[in-house]
Amino acid sequence: MKQKWGSLAFQAFPRPWQHGGNWTDAEHARLHAVTDAFADRSEGICERCAANGSLRESWRILLVLCDRCETLIPEHGHL
Repeated sequence: MKQKWGSLAFQAFPRPWQHGGNWTDAEHARLHAVTDAFADRSEGICERCAANGSLRESWRILLVLCDRCETLIPEHGHL
């Protein structure tokens, strides 16, 4: 799990990965339905305090921040 392009990115498999794959298309679809829903939701939640936020492109990296937290982030953009 990580932040990527201002959104929560989560990679998961229904069971341990095996070369050639070992999960069904239905399992893959269910898993992505859950992870995609949380990724979409993360695009409106401040990464620093969890208040309502929006995508900020003021730094070298994209961050989702509320107005208050945007003023607290240093120029390099690290939380």
